Amino acid sequence: MSEMYDELIKRLHRYSENCVAYKLDADFADAVQQAADAIEELTAELEYTKRQYDLAVEDLEKIGWGDG
Repeated sequence: MSEMYDELIKRLHRYSENCVAYKLDADFADAVQQAADAIEELTAELEYTKRQYDLAVEDLEKIGWGDG
């Protein structure tokens, strides 16, 4: 996972915890937590898709696909 996404997810989780700790709007804290979770899940899916793509390209190269 990209460092940028990792840091953003950590910051959102901390911010959500701070909202709860300071008894701020629970709905807002939940929304922040859900956003962090969604980013984390989407990032994992993106990484998986990239790996699958790379494997598919390797397979195509092995069979000579695209060799003019």
